Amino acid sequence: ALSLMEKLVKAFPTVQRYLHFKANLFVQNADYTSLKALIAPWPNTANKTFYTGLIHLQSGLIKSAIVSFDGLVNTKNDVLLAQVARAFMQAGYYEEATRYAKLSHDFNKQNHVALAILGEIALANETWEQALSYFFATLKLRYYQPNVHYNIGVALYWLGYYEEASSALKLALQFRPGLLAAYELLKEVLLEKLNRTEEWRVFNQQKMVQPICVVTGHPRSGTSMMMQMLQAGGVDIATDAIRAADKN
Repeated sequence: ALSLMEKLVKAFPTVQRYLHFKANLFVQNADYTSLKALIAPWPNTANKTFYTGLIHLQSGLIKSAIVSFDGLVNTKNDVLLAQVARAFMQAGYYEEATRYAKLSHDFNKQNHVALAILGEIALANETWEQALSYFFATLKLRYYQPNVHYNIGVALYWLGYYEEASSALKLALQFRPGLLAAYELLKEVLLEKLNRTEEWRVFNQQKMVQPICVVTGHPRSGTSMMMQMLQAGGVDIATDAIRAADKN
């Protein structure tokens, strides 16, 4: 992926999102030395502040990371603040993660990601009921969230609601058949908790395939709006975003 992104950056040097994709690939590869070199010439934007904070966080410089991330608060960029919350959560700093997730949600009540993160933090703290309240709240904003349905199944499992947990896990697998953790937990629930060997056998034999939607049409025929509708409905979108909007 990084090799392909290098070609895109070289071919389209003015397209900022390719630079951001490249930066994200460095983050996913934990290559913070290359990330630091990449963002060095960038202007002092919110994205540069975010990546600088990530570099501090991964270097164990928590106070420096917080200083950098707090610079995003005035921008009220709820998307970046949610990413900050997830970074702190993954690093095990739940108090800081909670703070930034709540800030993200305060700035945008429709930010379903912030609510999902708060639910994951509650799940990590084993406050099952609180986790469920956050997960149900985020599903009201966007229902297509396979990981949230899985996490609901986890919370219900630990609360002893195995029937309900089974339903949540099946839904997670319907949305994302490759979600191995949901598959393994469902197997345990059906075989060990509910003693439903036949139900597991039938489920295991089913081939749950996700459809691929291809949006095509003449220029200005409404394809972009259809893509926006699908994205708003929770479908993962792949587009080059090259065609610019016209006067309409």
